[in-house]
Amino acid sequence: MLYRYLIHQDPNLNLYIEGLHLLFLLQRLVDHAQVDAARSAEGDGTLQNPWRFRDAAQWMGCASKLKGGADQYLVVAGRLLKKDNNRYISDQGPAWRSQPGAADAVSPQFWALQSTAPGAVSNASKAFDGEAPKYRQVAENIVDPGRNLPDSTEERKAAGLPPVSSWAVVNQQPAMVRAMRAFLRNDSALSASTNSENIATYNASYSRMQTMLPVLTAAMFLAEPSRNMRAFPINLMLLDLAERGVYTLDRIVWHPYDLRIPERQYSDGNVEAEKIQGPLGVNRGLTDVRRINDMHLVGGAMPASPTKGGDLGRMKPNIPKNRPKNIPQFTKFDYIHQKEISVVARWCEAIEPGTWHASGTLPEGATPIEWIDVVYQPRTRAPLHEKLQGLQTQINSRTRSLDSM
Repeated sequence: MLYRYLIHQDPNLNLYIEGLHLLFLLQRLVDHAQVDAARSAEGDGTLQNPWRFRDAAQWMGCASKLKGGADQYLVVAGRLLKKDNNRYISDQGPAWRSQPGAADAVSPQFWALQSTAPGAVSNASKAFDGEAPKYRQVAENIVDPGRNLPDSTEERKAAGLPPVSSWAVVNQQPAMVRAMRAFLRNDSALSASTNSENIATYNASYSRMQTMLPVLTAAMFLAEPSRNMRAFPINLMLLDLAERGVYTLDRIVWHPYDLRIPERQYSDGNVEAEKIQGPLGVNRGLTDVRRINDMHLVGGAMPASPTKGGDLGRMKPNIPKNRPKNIPQFTKFDYIHQKEISVVARWCEAIEPGTWHASGTLPEGATPIEWIDVVYQPRTRAPLHEKLQGLQTQINSRTRSLDSM
């Protein structure tokens, strides 16, 4: 279900916010945050000196300048990642290979290997064999993590992995979200050595086991925002919702009906049993999706996950700094924007439980809160003045902080 409105819970007031206006507000706040994102990251993006990011400003600042062209590199959770000409992210192996126990250290010997012997780091040690994965592949690895993890105890030991009784430990959703937040902050815990077997809380070991997770982190918070900066706070909102059990990480990145896992995949090739809506046809109008082969147009809860989602989502309205006379508009409003609205509305409901309710329909006789009081500083006479101010503060914080909300 795609949410379109944010309804105030008090039935006596019967007020609601149009979801599109929430997206306009988010755009305005993102524009401001992007201007302020001038803090430099460690590194310059070269193979010899890859980027390392520690806060939202660094991620957004780099994303705002990221283009195609030459390959660029960053280190996330001890993994060397590459951004290619299409801004796709791939894993190039453990940056700590030559210094076991120093998860985020890159030695001169390691770079010498890279520059003098391309391919010296075996593809077997890289997530997805060193190729940039599709989001469907990422989701499959989330629900079935053994796909790209060592099977035997000997192989795990050789890879520097602690023993683990079941791969199900790796698939714990709260642990995955905590690990991604740690990756975004480049937490010092990632460089620690330990004999602990508590995989759910130990992020350094976790990064070695879920080698696809650093790739996903960089794709969600660097590659996608470089196409559409709204993706940065929206993807953080999705992590918040995953922590609350609203979504699982696999469903964030892809739809469960389109996974290449026998017990998950519909064998008859259609999804008639469920009402799933997505864009079909030249004009991408919203309609019922009936075939598994069309599910790539739907993707997961993440707005950028469908085919061309990032490129289609980059369409944005011009939000002036000061209140304009006329409401801003998208020159071309797309299904991807509807997905963005749905995430923002659902997140607002989760952040203010009991105050707001996300909905796809409106109650009879409901009255809209004026757009100008949603997008800009609400006027003193605006209904729910303090609630609107609080909502704007929360969304603004989500554009500037990596912390859980």
